[in-house]
Amino acid sequence: MTAKFFKAALLGVCILLAAVVALYAVSRHWPIAEAQRQALAQLRQPPPPLRGSNMFVALWSLSYAIPEAQRENVLAQDVERFNRLPERVPFQSVAADYPRLPRWPSSAPALCTASAGGCLQRVRTQPQAYADALAAQAPLLARMRALADAADYRSPFRAQVDTPLPELPKMSLSMTASALDFVQGRTTQALSGVCTDAQVARVLMRSGDNLAITMIGAAMLRGNAQLFADMLAELPVQQSLPAHCAAAFAPAATDEISLCHALHGESRMAFSMLQEVPPEHDDRDWLDRLAPQLLDLERTQALLAPTFTWACSAPVRAVLEQDRALPQDSVPLPETTSVACVANATGCLLASVSRPDYADYQRKLQDTAAALRAVSAMLWLRDHPADAAQSVALRLAALPPALRGRARPLQADDDGKHLILVPYARRDGGSGDYRWPLPASRGSQNHVRPMRSSKFGDA
Repeated sequence: MTAKFFKAALLGVCILLAAVVALYAVSRHWPIAEAQRQALAQLRQPPPPLRGSNMFVALWSLSYAIPEAQRENVLAQDVERFNRLPERVPFQSVAADYPRLPRWPSSAPALCTASAGGCLQRVRTQPQAYADALAAQAPLLARMRALADAADYRSPFRAQVDTPLPELPKMSLSMTASALDFVQGRTTQALSGVCTDAQVARVLMRSGDNLAITMIGAAMLRGNAQLFADMLAELPVQQSLPAHCAAAFAPAATDEISLCHALHGESRMAFSMLQEVPPEHDDRDWLDRLAPQLLDLERTQALLAPTFTWACSAPVRAVLEQDRALPQDSVPLPETTSVACVANATGCLLASVSRPDYADYQRKLQDTAAALRAVSAMLWLRDHPADAAQSVALRLAALPPALRGRARPLQADDDGKHLILVPYARRDGGSGDYRWPLPASRGSQNHVRPMRSSKFGDA
């Protein structure tokens, strides 16, 4: 009786093992879905050529006192050193051998921030303290304004988890400097600075290098749009504006606010993580050693590919063109419960790990486009003054259709001095609608005439 039981048990184990082996074999040869193949092929396309000069070169050594003629050479040395660097060895730039430009003094008042707003009011409370602190920042500010000469942004470093990022433009510093110019009467210089910063922000926002750079550019653009609107609110409508301001805040094209290219760049970093090979000799247990054997790189990349290409699809582009709020289900989830996951268990486990809320990032870009539309609408209203009896609602109705908005039109606030814009994305600083002051709505009581001389230059 016992012998029969063991024979039956052994037979059962053999059948189970055979079933597992068969299932594994079927899983290994399970066809990759056509949609995944197409998405992966799209991600493997080379990036488009640069539109012009690369901002990365100037950003790489932005805060270091490196002679202009040597900055490109410093970057080239760093790229070569990084490519030869063994794994898990910290990287240090050659730029660290040069002295740094002065930092913002710890004793100085706080810099403006894009999300908080109220930059003019902040600087107006302590203008001399800000002027003293900004005096030493002139070299850095000059470099930051020169960034507007660049047409594109792309890292020359190979994409991997520890790829070094440049020191990005200190948006808070340049916003504060522009606000001080405005408060002290250097109106043209202040307006020009904000519009120049907006040009820099647009280059970063439309870059396809990675998601972080795109979102930083978008935040810079929204912050400068708000500061520009605050300045216009205190100026008479007859005040002339720098020529480049119209282009700096012109309505965004669909390609500018699409996550398509940014997610392509993000995929290169994600796929590089999959290709990291553990050391041959380590103290991992048997389960950790088994995990890489259940990782199929090609299938895992194909599994992840649709989460990096959804923003390029025609339906999503239509949502952006019509300025409708992007539905949460627009971002596909990896299929981690299929037969293919038996032989690629590690890959499916990695694919199921939580990821950033890409849909909300796309909505932030939609809100950035809406902010540009609001500023363009205010510029149109400045150029088309109305009589005192005409309501703001009637003036908004007269806007060109492209500026009026369809899915979320600009609305007049009850006070008659602000425009209201409903956000789609979660707001970093809290909830509520965006409020944009109308041009000349705050009068000029807070604005002073240009000063005769200044260490920062005249208007």
